[in-house]
Amino acid sequence: MKISLPQNVAAVIARLEERGFEAYAVGGCVRDSLLGREIHDWDVASSATASQLRECFSGEKLIPTGEKHGTMTLLSEGMPIEITTFRVDGSYSDGRHPDSVSFARSIDDDLARRDFTVNAMAFASRTGLIDLFGGRADAESGVIRCVGEPERRFEEDSLRILRALRFYSRLTTRDGRRFTIEPETLGAMVRCAPGTARVSAERINAELCGILLSARAYETLCLMNECGIWRYVCGVGRDILPPEGLDGVPRDIAARMASLLGGFDRAEAERIMSALRFKKGDISRVSGLTDNFAADISDEYALLKLMSRIGEREAGMLIDTRRALGDAAADGARGRLDELAAAGRCYELSRLAVNGGDIAALGYRGREIGDVLRRLLDAVMRGVPNERERLLAMAQNSGDARDKM
Repeated sequence: MKISLPQNVAAVIARLEERGFEAYAVGGCVRDSLLGREIHDWDVASSATASQLRECFSGEKLIPTGEKHGTMTLLSEGMPIEITTFRVDGSYSDGRHPDSVSFARSIDDDLARRDFTVNAMAFASRTGLIDLFGGRADAESGVIRCVGEPERRFEEDSLRILRALRFYSRLTTRDGRRFTIEPETLGAMVRCAPGTARVSAERINAELCGILLSARAYETLCLMNECGIWRYVCGVGRDILPPEGLDGVPRDIAARMASLLGGFDRAEAERIMSALRFKKGDISRVSGLTDNFAADISDEYALLKLMSRIGEREAGMLIDTRRALGDAAADGARGRLDELAAAGRCYELSRLAVNGGDIAALGYRGREIGDVLRRLLDAVMRGVPNERERLLAMAQNSGDARDKM
């Protein structure tokens, strides 16, 4: 398990060491290096303070992203590298944020404040891996374990419970085995679950989306139920049971949320998503999918009607979702839908060979124009050729029949 630092990260650590400071890559980037995962963010912990970092990187782009807590972000070759002064946290009276932060002298103190052993490791080329809490062994065996006393860690910051679940849903060992949660840590998660009510909806949303879009969403959401977390994070008063086929649903947040909330009526599902700060567009997509879970998809006309209601992409997403959840009616429907789309079949007003102006020229007014266009679209979806003259004739005949009434 060799750790290889990117050249610019190694250069940042070397610069700090040359100036007499300690510096290490820390946290998730060290963990993911040991697990063989792709690394998106590199974090550095150092004995240098914010003012000393400014002197050390004078002339370079240094952003005070969290200077109050000793964090500066250096833009190095376009890559943001977060550099944080060694610190220890004070008490957590609100169960989320430390009341105070004190800067520490050693990496040991900094690592001791972290949440899980696999996140409490540091690395520098001159020292190698610093692992005070058995993080490497837990990474090798696939275990999520708190640093120190689990209940204390979760009482300090309830977000750590949701982070543990996200790590559970996404982490695998280097040889592909899924992570487990160490029994004492899991027990403390259950006991401390009420504290998750203090976590902001935005942070809950971020952790939940990470879980939902993982390959292990079903199992993790079942574990959330075992911990009794749902009633605290979105106020539903009961568990939200995920469908067994959830892991086969397309990894799209609307498709997975629609699958998860399929047992709720539309108003309640929208209330839950609003409470969890989902975007209005995502809420609308979920409603469109759930409203059509039972839609007819048995023939070409039914599929074109579905595409007309929610669009081609969403119709395909819905069929894939229904098939993953065991709906036999969805077997073969995706292929037929793709054939209709490839053939350019008309399913929306903008694709009709006539428009509102054409219909107005026939003497229709106001709402009549829209009504005629929708009837023509329905006829085209049923198989009438989408040809201008034919459609105009149909509209004219409809108007003549109206005038004779």
